[in-house]
Amino acid sequence: MSISSWFKWNEPYHRLMKRSPTDMVVETLMMELSWQIKQAEKMQRQREDESRRIKTGVDYSWLVSHPHHSYDVTPGARLELEEVCSKINPSYCGPVVLRFRQLIEEYEPDVQEVVQLFRFVLMDATERMKEDQETRKLIRQWSKKRTVEHPSIPKEGYSTGGTDLLALHQCSDHWNDSSLFLMRPTTMCHPHT
Repeated sequence: MSISSWFKWNEPYHRLMKRSPTDMVVETLMMELSWQIKQAEKMQRQREDESRRIKTGVDYSWLVSHPHHSYDVTPGARLELEEVCSKINPSYCGPVVLRFRQLIEEYEPDVQEVVQLFRFVLMDATERMKEDQETRKLIRQWSKKRTVEHPSIPKEGYSTGGTDLLALHQCSDHWNDSSLFLMRPTTMCHPHT
């Protein structure tokens, strides 16, 4: 028996180490949703108190105790949201949280609308992820195609778009592709001596 098993404070750290990045993303996003729902409930209560105060002209807020009724996401909707959260890449988790907070601040939704807004942000993020993957795929294909067609060009030349690429183009005997001039039309190549 190891000594570390005697100490309970050590246990959560080991559980954190065993969790996958996907689980961490799901937990982070669902915790953000829960927190935003609680904040929306608090804001809604404050708006109700303020409207009641305006109607009656008297402030009884010190006397009134609020019933603690909280909005709960249905189990089916929660599972659906967790499934969509699991599709979010860990690198997109932070931007998703920021976008969600931005929309909450901008629209100040009611409690019931928070879940719909969260779903919208998640769907938007998955669409962006797909677009980014398609873009990376096209860049890889284009890079491979250009490398096969023109093996004398280093791969770095395309990513930088620098003078080396133009020098190769203008100074090389076997190049006839004039489309490379469109990359930097004002740069002139001086023959190497």
